[in-house]
Amino acid sequence: MKVSQERILINPGYVSSLLGPLALAVAMDSRGDIFGLVDYSDVSQCALVIFHLIRPEFDVLDEATRQEVKKALGYLVENSVSSSSIIDSILTQCEVCPEAHGIFINELWVSIFPAESSIEYVAEKCKVGRNPLNFRQYNHSRPAELSLQDRMNKLYEMLLINFDRKVDAEGRGTGEGDTI
Repeated sequence: MKVSQERILINPGYVSSLLGPLALAVAMDSRGDIFGLVDYSDVSQCALVIFHLIRPEFDVLDEATRQEVKKALGYLVENSVSSSSIIDSILTQCEVCPEAHGIFINELWVSIFPAESSIEYVAEKCKVGRNPLNFRQYNHSRPAELSLQDRMNKLYEMLLINFDRKVDAEGRGTGEGDTI
């Protein structure tokens, strides 16, 4: 008699909620001063956005919520982001172009779970739930250390530094002999 292995229950709503600060930050940046500088096809720029806006959110989650985020994010890494319309939708709302959704989700996994594998979250081992989260399912253990606005300001500073380095590396914008 074959014993069936219980499938891992996944709820993409946990990743959607984790992306909430990014969606709010994009909405706050209505003129595109910050997010107009971000190229989500560049892994290093994805890492900056994650480090400043999403990682601080993850760090204040309670352990049970972190584990649910891990399962949902691992599933998205292993099974294509497009398998979840809720994640596709929020990434598009966050101005991540559809071609960069996979890059962003993979970098999110690497940034949050650097020493862990997502292989256990392949589709055959998982069952995806589609119920929206209620306020008791997504819990914080403590308040964030910096406000979202302060985190956005730090991201902006880092994007400008990276932009300046890129311009200098390309030999333009050094100020000497520049003409318009």
